[in-house]
Amino acid sequence: MKNFSEAYLKIITTDFYGLNLTRILDPHEFQLKQYEDSLLPFKALPELMNIIKDIDLICDIGFGGGFPLLPLATFFPSKKLIGLEARRKKAEAVQEIAKQMNLTNVQTYHKRSEEILFDRKAFITLKAVGKIPVYLEKINALEETYVLFYKGPNVEEQEQTDGIPGWEQILNRPVNLEGAIGRNILLYRSKKVPRGTNSFDKNLVKVSNIL
Repeated sequence: MKNFSEAYLKIITTDFYGLNLTRILDPHEFQLKQYEDSLLPFKALPELMNIIKDIDLICDIGFGGGFPLLPLATFFPSKKLIGLEARRKKAEAVQEIAKQMNLTNVQTYHKRSEEILFDRKAFITLKAVGKIPVYLEKINALEETYVLFYKGPNVEEQEQTDGIPGWEQILNRPVNLEGAIGRNILLYRSKKVPRGTNSFDKNLVKVSNIL
């Protein structure tokens, strides 16, 4: 969506210039590497769309300048999207950008993933740089939870991608975006928590309470 990308880039480089929300300033490159790349897994993989169609909540962890959070909000207008960001200024800035872009289905929070208990079915996205096992270990999932990672083409040579305790890998597919580096899309599903167990920290914030 060219008009969306142009408006987005203008806001980032004027109202919030000092926050360094993106290093990509060329409009075409911004649309390709920020907007189109954010939507790439869902456009390229029909099986992914089949999974997410029955999930109402999408959570983006570590969204930084709003990617893939805000592009996903345009792609899934009927779903509720929340973003978790460790840096307060960026969380507040992206919420304001969402407001200016008339994205009413987005809410950002200055929180880390390990502070949240996913007590309802959710689909989580992670485009941030970091190791898959480290991120998955921090996610507290009481209900069925899916976690999607945007990774580079050589991810399996660089880190552990399977056999992660508590998680089942259900998708590992290479996808390509014309004019950009290739990607591997990896999707994990939380293994069921045995009924009657209550091993989660009582101080965790239930995701159902912040929607």
